[in-house]
Amino acid sequence: MRLSHAAIAACLLLLAGCSDDVPAVAAGPEVKAEDLVKLTTGFVCGTSDQLTEAFTHSVSGEKTKLKAMFDDGSCWPMADDVTLRVLHVEHGRIEVAPNVDAPSVSAWTALEFVTVQMPVSKS
Repeated sequence: MRLSHAAIAACLLLLAGCSDDVPAVAAGPEVKAEDLVKLTTGFVCGTSDQLTEAFTHSVSGEKTKLKAMFDDGSCWPMADDVTLRVLHVEHGRIEVAPNVDAPSVSAWTALEFVTVQMPVSKS
């Protein structure tokens, strides 16, 4: 798998917000739990830690390690026509799931990789 220049740039931006000691500065849209989003580029990983690891390998130029994460199923490309529901937002990363009432599978991606399709109405 080859990451686009936009994905690598997003990796660099995301890494600035991965530490709990430093406030996250995300370059993506404002996203809240329950919003519906679509991926515009990029990929998803099974856990937040795996997403961070994938970005670290990407930025470090460790192509073999990054490819291994895709080969072992830790991360996978996501079609850009799939609507996903946001479950959780944390330090520039979001947990997403298929847009169904009771999602049984979730994954993590970067805010920079999504566009908001339907924000939750403000009450």
